[in-house]
Amino acid sequence: MDRDKIKVKFMNNLEATKPLLLIADDMPVITNMLSYILKRKNYAIAIATNGIETIEMAKKHSPDLILLDIIMPDLDGFTVCKRLKESPETKEIPIIFLTAKDDPGEIQKGFESGAVDYVKKPFNHTELMARVKTHLELKSARDSQKELLNKVTEQAKKLEENLEEIFKKNKELKKLSNLKNEFLGMVAHDLRTPIAIIQIASEHLLTQSSDIPFSQEQIEILKEINLSSEHMFSLLDDLLDITAIESGNLNLKITKQNYIEFLKHNIKLNNPLAHKKRITLKLTCEDNIPEVRFDKNKISQVMNNLITNAIKFSESDTKITISVKKKKDYVVTGVIDEGQGIAEKYLTEIFKAFPKTNIKATAGEKSTGLGLAITKKIVEGHGGQVRVESKVGKGSKFYFTLPLKEE
Repeated sequence: MDRDKIKVKFMNNLEATKPLLLIADDMPVITNMLSYILKRKNYAIAIATNGIETIEMAKKHSPDLILLDIIMPDLDGFTVCKRLKESPETKEIPIIFLTAKDDPGEIQKGFESGAVDYVKKPFNHTELMARVKTHLELKSARDSQKELLNKVTEQAKKLEENLEEIFKKNKELKKLSNLKNEFLGMVAHDLRTPIAIIQIASEHLLTQSSDIPFSQEQIEILKEINLSSEHMFSLLDDLLDITAIESGNLNLKITKQNYIEFLKHNIKLNNPLAHKKRITLKLTCEDNIPEVRFDKNKISQVMNNLITNAIKFSESDTKITISVKKKKDYVVTGVIDEGQGIAEKYLTEIFKAFPKTNIKATAGEKSTGLGLAITKKIVEGHGGQVRVESKVGKGSKFYFTLPLKEE
C-alpha cells in the first residue's frame, strides 16, 4: 500500500475526540520521530511532505495545530504559513515552525508570516510537548470563546428581532387601546344624558307617589329603577375616569394643603353612608404630619373609593379606622376595616379593572368594579403606591402613600 493511501486510510479513522496535529516535513526520520512522540500523548497525526500538500491537507482536515518545517520542496515554510494565514479556512490554525537555524532574523520572519512559536532541531522532547500542549489549550480557549460569541451574537439577533416584533405589537395594541378608550369615553358620555333623565324622572315620581295612586308594587319598581340608574351613573363616571387616565389625561392639580383637615372633611362626607349600617369612622393620626402636596379632588376620589368599599364589605356595628403616619419622605394613609376580608389568591387582582373575586357586599350594595383600579392610577400619578393586607374573617387594610418631597 503506497504512502498516500495509508495517510487517507488513517485520516478516515481518526478519533473525533483526539486533537489532530499535521506534521509538515520532507524528512521521514523527523516525521516518524514526531509521530511516535505525539501518538504516545494521545494525539492524532497527519503527515505532509511538501508545501502544496500541507496547504491542501490543512484546508481539507482543519488540524488543531501544524508543525511546519521551514525548508521544504516546492514552497518554503514561510510561504506556506503566509498562504494559510491568508485563507479564511485555515487562518485560525496555530503554526509552530520546525527549524535547524538559530538566526534571530529567520525566527522574526517566521513570526511575521503568522507562526505562533518555533521549536529548534534537534528537539527537546519535554520542550516540544510543552509548546504543543500550550498552543492547543490556547486554540481550544479561542475556539470556545468564538463559539460562545457566535451563540451570543445569534441570540442577540433573535432577541433584536423579537424586540422589533414586540415593539410593533405594542404599537398596534396602544393604537387599539386608544381607540377602545375613545369609544368607551364617547359611549359613556352619550349615555349620561338619557340615564340622568331616567334617574330624575324616577325620583320625581317617587316624590309624587302620595298624590299619584301607585300600587306598592309600582313604587318598588320605581325605587329599583332609581337605584339602578344611580348605579349606572356611577359606572359611567368611573368609565370616563379610567379611560381618561389610561389615555394619559390624569391632569393633576397639585397644591400643598393641610392633609389632616382634608381627611376630617372627607370622613364627615362619608359618615351618612356609614351610619346607615351603624359603622363608626375613626381618624387616628400622628402629631407631626406636615402639609402634603396633592390634588384635592383626586385624593377625595381615592378616599371615597376606599371608605365606601370598606363600608360595603363590612357588617353593621363595626368600625373603620383611617390612620395617618409619616414614614421618611412619605405620608402613609390606611383604611382599616373589620369586614369579611379578602382571600389571598384575589389580592393581586383587586387593583385591576373589573376583578373577578367572590367578595360580596354585606347588604347587597352594588359596585362598578373600577374604583380600586382608579385609586391605584391616581395614587401612582402622585408618585405614591397602593398596597393591601387582608385575611378572611379578619378584615382588610388598604394603604397608600403620598410623597412629601417635590418630584
